[in-house]
Amino acid sequence: MLTHHGEPGVIGSRFNEVQHQNMHLFGYGAKSFMLSMIETVIQLTDGAVTGTEIQHILDHGKRLLSFPIELLPDVPEVLIALKRQGYPSCCSPKATCSTRKASWPAPASATYLTTSRL
Repeated sequence: MLTHHGEPGVIGSRFNEVQHQNMHLFGYGAKSFMLSMIETVIQLTDGAVTGTEIQHILDHGKRLLSFPIELLPDVPEVLIALKRQGYPSCCSPKATCSTRKASWPAPASATYLTTSRL
């Protein structure tokens, strides 16, 4: 998607750096992926990226967000145990809890989904 802005290896490397730098702010997931991709293309083009190209990135990100969340076996139980041990609450890596809570298996959604900062 961004290969016309440079060598794939350089683009990938820069994208990984941007994602790593943004992790503490955006968390992990499709939204942070989109924001980091947009930031990367802005940097790689010295701000010359077009609105159409940014829209293309957003469209791909929206597609990522539309995929169903499928938890691996025992994930809800592990997250509940971690919360009981004092670790921060967690949520879906794809969306805020308020928008995805209903699709999580019970009783996990009511027990460990308390944050929307992702």
